[in-house]
Amino acid sequence: MPLASKDTPRSTTHLLRFAATFLVCFVLVSFLWLFVSPIYNRVIVGVTNAVLPLVEHPSMTRVGAEGESVLVYRDEPGAQGGRLFLKFATRYVYLAFVPLLALFLATPRLRVVRRIKLALIGLIILASFHITYLITAVRLGYIFVGLSKVGRAEYCFCDWMQVLLRILWEVAAVLIWWALTFRYWWKRPLVQSKGSFAKS
Repeated sequence: MPLASKDTPRSTTHLLRFAATFLVCFVLVSFLWLFVSPIYNRVIVGVTNAVLPLVEHPSMTRVGAEGESVLVYRDEPGAQGGRLFLKFATRYVYLAFVPLLALFLATPRLRVVRRIKLALIGLIILASFHITYLITAVRLGYIFVGLSKVGRAEYCFCDWMQVLLRILWEVAAVLIWWALTFRYWWKRPLVQSKGSFAKS
């Protein structure tokens, strides 16, 4: 019992310090995101355009960026540059970017180089997630309006994939951050506790 009473305040202090640091980082990253989001959107759109021909045969789709919005164009006879098929905002699609970066900045026990490396890996994973969502959204859009005829299996796959991605984008930041950093901040307290317990 005395051991627990000594460790609990220390753990609470560390948790409160992490929460305060995260809050400050979240505010700062949110401000920077106002300027970065259009750039991030153009990067995602550029990579999506490169991937689309690999999953669409024949390739008839092109996506464009307009601020924080994504424009989906479909090639049609007589429509130069393609006809605008869909336009949607990415405000909620890219929502995990801010908390993910704030979590990496607030994580304790990380050296600067390792922090930057893990943050870049996490953002690449998140970007892959966003690219997959855009491609799936385009495919489902075509299916829903009858422009693409697919079997029931592919329809169910695309439908459930989009549902899964919509659920995941709510928790993507925490999952990616935890998977990349837990070994730096989770194991050490356990080792220390075992050592302290052995001494007692």
